[in-house]
Amino acid sequence: MVQHIPLIRPLITWDDREAVSVAYQHPDKYAIYLRILAEQLEDLTNLHVVLTSSGTAALHVALLAAGIDPGDRVAVPAITFDSTFLVVGYCQAEPIVCDVDLFTWMLTDIDLSQFVTAIPVHLYGHSYTYPFGHDEHTLVDDAAEALGNVDVFSVSDMAILSFNWNKLVTGGGGGAILVKSPDLKTECENYLETFPHYELDHVRAALISSQLSRLDSIIDRKRHLMGRYLDGLDGQTFYQANDPEATRWQVFLRVPDANAVIGAGQAEDIEFRPVWPCLHCKYHTDDPIPENAHSIQNHWISLPSSLDLLEDDQDRIIEFLQRQLDT
Repeated sequence: MVQHIPLIRPLITWDDREAVSVAYQHPDKYAIYLRILAEQLEDLTNLHVVLTSSGTAALHVALLAAGIDPGDRVAVPAITFDSTFLVVGYCQAEPIVCDVDLFTWMLTDIDLSQFVTAIPVHLYGHSYTYPFGHDEHTLVDDAAEALGNVDVFSVSDMAILSFNWNKLVTGGGGGAILVKSPDLKTECENYLETFPHYELDHVRAALISSQLSRLDSIIDRKRHLMGRYLDGLDGQTFYQANDPEATRWQVFLRVPDANAVIGAGQAEDIEFRPVWPCLHCKYHTDDPIPENAHSIQNHWISLPSSLDLLEDDQDRIIEFLQRQLDT
């Protein structure tokens, strides 16, 4: 029987299970688990940390702390997870969908004078390079997909992380706000108090902490999988294949017809996915049509890259793609 190959599945080790079990039995040590995780993230990023229940919660609180008011125009990229768009509405502000660069898939050169701020998104483990100035704007980066990338937090005032089930480090949920200024950290903490359901629980904190301790080996494994894809599909075009700092959270390959390859993969129990659906189409905004985003969506697929992906299964994926690309 052919084994199903998922796009991504979390790898929970025995150490992770033990950490969760101990935390579950000691709710009295709630604050200790949160402090340990916050200190780990502070050591990793050299920034102040505010923990939250999700990346979405982190982005919502960070935008409020940044001073986003009702009616403010906020630029968001056409390719990103829905939360980047939706949290602007949570603030009663107006998200404006902007096209992305064909190479980076991220916000291209925009005129920030037309917006109160923008939300740069660091996609799929790659860091965002700022093509615009922002001296008069408080920038909040959506770095939910970029934990472990050394260049992510060098420019913005705040950045958020996600520890959702499919991320490099997972708690099955959870998030964090990374803040440069102590004053902004205090603002985030004050807003967090008004949303009790946005607080991270200690059991998830214990799981995230356990996984975070082996972040380097997780990234090494992801890069190894990327290397095998590059060797097995030599001559094909991969998303930002030469980015040395990328964590390779997800691996993307250019194909003639994304939907056709995804459908063929389903028939052989191999899961591929397209890039994030273009926000302009999904939410029927009145913003100009993001032509680059549409082109990207039609021609790129994400390849399976679970940490425990077997070599035989990866070889099966490569052989399948070779057949698809030869037709």
